[in-house]
Amino acid sequence: MIRIFLDLDYFLSKDKIVYLVKGYYHPSIGVFATPVFWPDKKGQRVHPQWGTYTKDVSDFGQKIFQLHPEYVHNFIPQHTPLVLKKDIDKIFHPRDAIQRFKKEKRGTIWYEIFEYLTHQIGISEKDMGIFGSYLVNLHQDKNKMHIKDVDFVIYGLKNLLRVKTKFEELLKNFRFSHISKEHIKYHQRKFGSLLNPQVNSLAKTLANKWSSVQVAPGLLNTLRFVYQPDEIPQNPISSPIKSFIQLKGKVLDDLETNFVPRIFHIQTGANTDIYKIVTYLWVFQACINKGNLVLITGNLHQDGKTISIDQPEHGIKILFGT
Repeated sequence: MIRIFLDLDYFLSKDKIVYLVKGYYHPSIGVFATPVFWPDKKGQRVHPQWGTYTKDVSDFGQKIFQLHPEYVHNFIPQHTPLVLKKDIDKIFHPRDAIQRFKKEKRGTIWYEIFEYLTHQIGISEKDMGIFGSYLVNLHQDKNKMHIKDVDFVIYGLKNLLRVKTKFEELLKNFRFSHISKEHIKYHQRKFGSLLNPQVNSLAKTLANKWSSVQVAPGLLNTLRFVYQPDEIPQNPISSPIKSFIQLKGKVLDDLETNFVPRIFHIQTGANTDIYKIVTYLWVFQACINKGNLVLITGNLHQDGKTISIDQPEHGIKILFGT
């Protein structure tokens, strides 16, 4: 029996591509999901049953649409494939990886971080999960060496607030730091070709990603957050696109930017001039802070109060504040 899809679940398609689920609001025929791991005879990642794979992720990639034109759609997020449910072979839930992780990773820095989150910060193990390559058993190379890090996901609003309150203590305990200037430059190079630099300030929005842990030079671990099933808000996109829009405003809230879709509100003038900003783009986790003055470039929806950031020419530019 297929359980409800939550953000950061993964699944294997019948043609052996591994996808990452985006958000919670899926049409009955399919699931919004980004292809992450692709079968590749020359790939460096090795699965014991599936063979060798390559990681290739892009919010605006056309590769999957060329392979599966039936996944094209007009919903938001428009550039994320709508994978038909009939094409899904196996589902992976991050919570299901915890027991395997506890057996295999004891004695590693990742296990120490896990123990700190559960024992010191007080996150219940049932509210912890592991996504990414470890979840789908694509974290090793041909020499069975672990590639990169272990990606943690934490479930629940209360747990998010608990982590945020004690995050500086976590960094101090391990002598870690926030995302480094060097890693920000790396992400700017990585995402800079995807987003219009005229309407984005990636260095500033990336620096605001408070849950990023700089474990070592070149190794960044970002805690991710997912709603509990009974916390999922209504779909923030409730009407079709009306027109392109660009406007300035003051950020009124920032909590929901820690989830997918990232959501915040801006005020552009009088108290009634409030817009809801919605984006599914991975790079915009915790991208702004309350009180920032921002330039928003996106699509205004027919409700007159919702703006989606969903295209390469869209963006979030911080004009004032950190």
